[in-house]
Amino acid sequence: MWCLGLMPGLGCGEPEESKITLLPETSGSQGSFACSSDGDCAPPAPYCDTDSSYCVECLTNTNCGNKVCDLATHSCQDCRTSGDCSGRNPYCSEGDCVECLEPGNCPAAGETCDTAEHKCVVLCTSDAECTEGSRLLCALDRQVCVECLDDTDCDTSKPRCVADKCKECVADADCGDPEPFCRLDRNECKECLVDADCPEGFHCDNYDCRE
Repeated sequence: MWCLGLMPGLGCGEPEESKITLLPETSGSQGSFACSSDGDCAPPAPYCDTDSSYCVECLTNTNCGNKVCDLATHSCQDCRTSGDCSGRNPYCSEGDCVECLEPGNCPAAGETCDTAEHKCVVLCTSDAECTEGSRLLCALDRQVCVECLDDTDCDTSKPRCVADKCKECVADADCGDPEPFCRLDRNECKECLVDADCPEGFHCDNYDCRE
């Protein structure tokens, strides 16, 4: 008789309980922990997606309270379509209910949609009409007041113009000691992004090198 599929060290005829199958502990594309049922999961991912065998935030809309479940990512979001939105934020943009998507969405006269932030703002035709906070320049193509149009509008503390705002960096080359790495999702210079960025014996903890 052949013995197949047993773990090393187990002989034929040993109790069935000895045959242990371990679920992987690596992250999946939709969840954090492997699972075979909801009992294997816990908040913030309390449900088991049996198709992928990973714990996820939601499986249906009923798992999300007053939000909706994005079935592609199994995450709770404000909306999937504009039909899920209402009130002051009636349009859906990438899972969030927002004020506008395009200029025609703003009902008030003299307003247009700032498509970068999906908000209705006062329309401008010149820099002289921009006086609020750091938004002192008029982006004439969109007729909205912005902080910058290109890098030349920014100072040395935040030299890069990204999505109408002055930011610290767009690449590591924009940073230097003691924060030589660019965190691209925030366009901020940091001491480290991963453990390999730190000296030997240190690890990267919340973008700081610590022992």
